[in-house]
Amino acid sequence: ISDDVEIVDSWVCTRQIAGSDAQVELQFSLASNDDQLHPLMVDLTVFNEKRSFNLTLDSRLTHRMERFNLARPPLWWPHNHGIPALLPYSITISSGHRVLDRYDGEFGVRTIEMIEEPREQGRTGFYFRVNNKPIFLKGMNWTPCDAIYARINDQRYQQLLDQVVTANINTLRVWGGGLYEAQSFYDLCDRMGILVWQDFMFACGVYPQDDSFLQEVREEAEYIVRQLRGHASIFIWC
Repeated sequence: ISDDVEIVDSWVCTRQIAGSDAQVELQFSLASNDDQLHPLMVDLTVFNEKRSFNLTLDSRLTHRMERFNLARPPLWWPHNHGIPALLPYSITISSGHRVLDRYDGEFGVRTIEMIEEPREQGRTGFYFRVNNKPIFLKGMNWTPCDAIYARINDQRYQQLLDQVVTANINTLRVWGGGLYEAQSFYDLCDRMGILVWQDFMFACGVYPQDDSFLQEVREEAEYIVRQLRGHASIFIWC
């Protein structure tokens, strides 16, 4: 693995599910530390589809998007509605016979929509459809599971999320007065089929409205969305 080029960001999102097939989009970004690099070879694998092409970096940061049509992929479902299937993808960057960087990840094929419908007396109600199926959200608030954050570990996450599933809960709202949880929390939610309603970290306070603070809010939101957007379990940001 070389420092000349590195994969700095990647994720796979579902664009549509049509019948038994699906269209997904792989996005990734490459950072270059060498202006003299020859054209690179990019090898992509998304589930059972493969694609290779040459790529010339024209700046220090290059962003690329590729769409794949997947035949009969297993779908990601909330638990009690099906199997929360996670599928593999990989990105390999090479120059000649030398591998410069490689990333292996997982993604879920799923669509989630919020459906708003008029109700009596002019009110509007809403519900969510997962893979075109209406899902009743049976939810709980998730607050930090220890007041001393350093004591929170993967074993504690597993223990509590096992209890969530046993209680027949399929949705957790990560409360905005706590913290963004570790990647392992969201990994477990992906694997266990637990939907995550993710708050941004605002609660119980009055916040400044000046430009400098709002810029910090923007930078924080962009950062955390990039960090977590690849998780099939996260279905709404609030």
